[in-house]
Amino acid sequence: MRNVICICLAEGNGHERYQKLIHCLKTEDVIFLQGKESVEELFSLQEKEKRAVIFLIYMDNTGINLELDAVLKKIVSVPKCLEGLSAGIITVGDGELYTKEAARKTAFVLNRAGCIIHGKAFTEVTGSMRNMKNQAAYRKVSLEEAFLECAKETIAEAAKVPEHTADRKIRRLTCIHSSIEVKSNTYAYWKLVREQLVRQKSDIEISEINLYGEEIRDCRGCSFQICQSLGEQRRCVFGGIMTEKIYPAIEQSDAVVLLCPNYNDAIGSNLCACINRLTALYRSMDFSGKYLYVIVVSGYSGGEIVAEQAIDAMVLNKGFTLPKYAVDIQMANLPGEILEEEGISDCAFSFAKRIV
Repeated sequence: MRNVICICLAEGNGHERYQKLIHCLKTEDVIFLQGKESVEELFSLQEKEKRAVIFLIYMDNTGINLELDAVLKKIVSVPKCLEGLSAGIITVGDGELYTKEAARKTAFVLNRAGCIIHGKAFTEVTGSMRNMKNQAAYRKVSLEEAFLECAKETIAEAAKVPEHTADRKIRRLTCIHSSIEVKSNTYAYWKLVREQLVRQKSDIEISEINLYGEEIRDCRGCSFQICQSLGEQRRCVFGGIMTEKIYPAIEQSDAVVLLCPNYNDAIGSNLCACINRLTALYRSMDFSGKYLYVIVVSGYSGGEIVAEQAIDAMVLNKGFTLPKYAVDIQMANLPGEILEEEGISDCAFSFAKRIV
């Protein structure tokens, strides 16, 4: 687990739990960098000294971390500055809010800078630590011990990513969407990407599942035991297209592409329900060996909001792995308008190339 860089970002010193976390994570294999100047130190390290970067983020009750904002701003201003590194995120909250908000924004920025984000390389704890109850029960330890164990595992998983992804090949890819295909700009853009995938790598098996017009009941919140038991049987209490098509497709695929048109700065209802209903399958299998790609098309603005929602739901919650540059955000309004955008074919070519 050598050459792991931990970027510590807290307004002030953070509270006692944050400091205890840093103390528990200190080993000779981990380099700790403090504050908003840490990103400059990260850039100055030789490539052989960098393997994974872990963001240790403390969020107080204001929900504002100026050190985090300064570091993310610097990363955004230097294209491809973290290309090939794997990233992990650990957030510690003073209250019950803002830990996940900080994590998903950080994940979005890091991925656009070239980071790979492993599906198991995320841990958060809120002020009350109540969000660690299931982990504590599973591990038969206290809430704090469960958090510290999860934090150590986050670093270990992030450190393993480069060697595990070096020779990864995508042989089966599933696109999931809920589009009226003849008028959807999102689907029209996907068609361009799909054509490029076929041209660039003809042996990749591509399948599509369209949820439009399907009645997908949202998750009803079964108990953990019921959900896990059904998941082991590749079932869900509601059945339907989820168990007939989605579960088998996810299980057999190396990568999933989500098509996410921007509906009022949110993922559409059928696709959202589909993601929620993946919980049963998630209970019984590890998604971290599967890549997630996201295409977002907005009529006006807000594409980053939808992209962050997809990352939050599928990576930070469900554990898919986000390969570098995994999100493509475009803008188009009237039906078919995206095909008239200058350079759109080049964008499709580049995104397909990243998948290949």
